[in-house]
Amino acid sequence: MKQTINRFISKLPSLRIVYSLFVVILVWSSLTGATYAWFTGYTKTVTNLFNLGTVSLSEPEVISSEQLEDTDEDKKCKQIVWEFENTGSKTSYVRVKPKAEATGVKYGTETAWVGVHEDDENFNRFGTRNWAQYYELDLNQHDIKNKLDSRIWASSDFIDKGSASSWVYQDELFIDLAIEESGWYMNEVHVYAGLEEPEEDTPGHLGFDDDDGEFSDSNREFSFSTDQIFKDWEDRARDREKIGIEELTGDLIYIVVHVGVQRMESEVVDIPVNIDVCPEKVDKWIESDGWWYYGKASNDQPQTVNPGEKIEVCFRYCVDDDYEDINMNTSLKVEAVQWSNYAVDHVWVEHPWSID
Repeated sequence: MKQTINRFISKLPSLRIVYSLFVVILVWSSLTGATYAWFTGYTKTVTNLFNLGTVSLSEPEVISSEQLEDTDEDKKCKQIVWEFENTGSKTSYVRVKPKAEATGVKYGTETAWVGVHEDDENFNRFGTRNWAQYYELDLNQHDIKNKLDSRIWASSDFIDKGSASSWVYQDELFIDLAIEESGWYMNEVHVYAGLEEPEEDTPGHLGFDDDDGEFSDSNREFSFSTDQIFKDWEDRARDREKIGIEELTGDLIYIVVHVGVQRMESEVVDIPVNIDVCPEKVDKWIESDGWWYYGKASNDQPQTVNPGEKIEVCFRYCVDDDYEDINMNTSLKVEAVQWSNYAVDHVWVEHPWSID
């Protein structure tokens, strides 16, 4: 019996090490909101109690949120600062994993231009939009029997929305437009027709406007006609001199047709969210496989968090600037492990400070 007791006592130190090796605490904070008035919610904090100490974290909470203006002309972004505390009795390492799910409505309107695809040798590009274009109409060739046929192209991806025809008949210019893609209609048309090549593509500067509200959900076809065109190009359309088509002696006129197209029904879609640590916090957190570890890359090991110490982490959530009525749910997954006895290598295994 004495030998048995001695053997049991000799093993006590190793048992203490096993008990004190590591504890992992997992905390979820799921917060919801809508249209950039985001983020309210509640979650429970889990605490594990051991004889030799505790490793626990408080519930992460949002201490500030801010919509970022003009951070990226192609993005809408929101910056959120989270805070949590080491509520255990042990000095620990921490890591966090942000997550976001979003839905939104794709913008119902798109800008379209009449002409040809950019691969066509007759593609005449100008202006700031790389698919904005103008085309030439031969007065002697394109009459009611020989119309100039072209297409209506939307977005820089050259999405084919419909057809267009141009011709001159009895000293009058005609342009017929037809939206062929199902679920879309026209809500505005702007036209320039003149003897000089256009110098810009701003719809309101083209000269002839048909956006006075007469368009409706059933407007899938539109006819434009005029017996006068511009003699020259001036910055302001009202300063341009006009000439009657019956007075023309040349062969060519230049035409720009801008078409606003709109969905008949809006559709809610899932939106990909790009998440990154805020620039001012980038030197305190290191990303690896979706987790952000508290510490600096130059150190040999992660930064320790003492009992009672509060930690802030800031993330920026961005979506493409192609959506409206955005709703987003966010969550922050937080883990802690005691700093001693190489627990970090046993629990997290692969981390930025792992030794091969």
